Amino acid sequence: MNKEDLKKYEELLVKRRLELEKELKDLPIVTEMGTDTEGEIREEEADEAEEMTTNYGLRQSLREELGEVNKALENIKNGTYGKCEKCGAVIEKEVLDAAPESYLCENCKVNA
Repeated sequence: MNKEDLKKYEELLVKRRLELEKELKDLPIVTEMGTDTEGEIREEEADEAEEMTTNYGLRQSLREELGEVNKALENIKNGTYGKCEKCGAVIEKEVLDAAPESYLCENCKVNA
């Protein structure tokens, strides 16, 4: 991979890392659940519980993606970026253009 492409992917990854960190920071951790359990309050608490569960799942997904982005940035630093971690082949440019944090080539992704 040439230096120009490497720099492009690094910039994309740094930008995505900042976006993910902001999304995580802005995502509420706990929603007010209250203590009443009658009538409309019960429905409100059910909505809040659903939102909390959704936020938890979203938070987990964002953390996983952030981990992959950080790993890709580390691979750029250590000179292994763009190499499939499973088979060692070069990861296709189309794969990296779609998802710069990719660590598997197209063949290994399909067969994973």
